[in-house]
Amino acid sequence: MKFYATFIALIVFCTQLVPSSYAKEPETAINSDKMQFQKEGLRQLLLNKQFAALSEPLSNLQKEYETDYKTENNLTSALYDFEVNNPKYKSLFDEWVASSPNDFTSLLCRGVYLFTRGAHARGAEYASETSTNQFQSMESLYRDAAVDFLKALKLQPTLVHAYAYLIRIASTMGDSELQKQFFNAALEQNPYSIVARQVHLAKLAPRWGGSMAEMQAVVDESRK
Repeated sequence: MKFYATFIALIVFCTQLVPSSYAKEPETAINSDKMQFQKEGLRQLLLNKQFAALSEPLSNLQKEYETDYKTENNLTSALYDFEVNNPKYKSLFDEWVASSPNDFTSLLCRGVYLFTRGAHARGAEYASETSTNQFQSMESLYRDAAVDFLKALKLQPTLVHAYAYLIRIASTMGDSELQKQFFNAALEQNPYSIVARQVHLAKLAPRWGGSMAEMQAVVDESRK
């Protein structure tokens, strides 16, 4: 019960954060993009190899997020479309990246895809019930995903969502210090990020090797 109470307390607090100096664009600014998602779907654009049409709305969502931190969930939801565990998509992502090597959106989305495959490769069983091959497959895919996220961050340092996935990778790989570094880096870009706090807090749960004290520390620090 303490875990859920701490988690909920943090999320409620995050939703109340309002910066003193903050420029908010009209809410209609991304309506056309959202309608495009509903009409065609980002994954369908990928399947159709419409890479330019795929990159544009994602880039616009990132720009919108940088202007208005409260639109964070729009990009979070868009990235969910690439959390697919299908090896056949790999060539499509590779072609997208090759067609625009200096486009952060292709690297970010391929990273999401590789992360998802890595999570599925490991499975949801306890470590004692998970084979060495499963762990090795996960680690290989996670390394590739991390490379993509870091390349995307080099092109676009404001990608809080890339840091959110890196937090999960670092935690799963057992590197708590690196996890904390990625979390702090995310907050440097957006001190009001909910997605970074959600992921970091979840990975500090005792079942993942963390503690209630560490979770509470995140809540306390967020209140400052």
